Amino acid sequence: MKDQFIALNYSNLEDLELRAFLSDILKIFNLPRIRLCTFYSDHIDIHIFKYTNEYIIGISTASLFALSKTTIKFAIAHELGHLFKNKNLIKKRKKLIFYEKFLTASCFVSLTFTYLFLVNSSYYEKDVWLLLGLSQVLFFLFFVRILHYRGLHEMEYSADLFASYILGLNDAERSLQELLNLYEKNNFYSLLSLFSTHPSFKNRIAHLHNNFEKY
Repeated sequence: MKDQFIALNYSNLEDLELRAFLSDILKIFNLPRIRLCTFYSDHIDIHIFKYTNEYIIGISTASLFALSKTTIKFAIAHELGHLFKNKNLIKKRKKLIFYEKFLTASCFVSLTFTYLFLVNSSYYEKDVWLLLGLSQVLFFLFFVRILHYRGLHEMEYSADLFASYILGLNDAERSLQELLNLYEKNNFYSLLSLFSTHPSFKNRIAHLHNNFEKY
């Protein structure tokens, strides 16, 4: 079923400029063969995934119509950054998983002690210990999720820096600004980005500007 989905929805992109751009990066960084494909969608979407023994970068038809060629190139380079930085990302991910497990274990120990106090408390004290236990659960779940998303944000920042190395800082910032103008209409989006797999475009531009020279 998945084979049929891929076959029906993804087709090779015939844009010679974008194909040449991808080919040059693959040669320079000795990356594996990657197909550049397009698929029909009303949403702006450019992503990379592995299918059978090859990688595919999919570009939606909406992206081809709505985005400038420079921004599409930035998005392609950004996706390649995830692949190029794969070993470092794996190390970061393992470290993140360790912290998540540590916090989960800490929560379990804390709840165990809370339960013991709850069992041995008087009737009036039980409500207090029960409320304390629930507060601990909510706190640890919130903290673990924030830590998880922060790790994902670091991966996106790293891919942005790789793309800026390919295109140059000015083109990279202009590309992110174009996406900012399309997506983020109010400041509330920046708050929501704390619970998103991607940081806000404003934060990505700021991070790029502050860290480009260190890359």
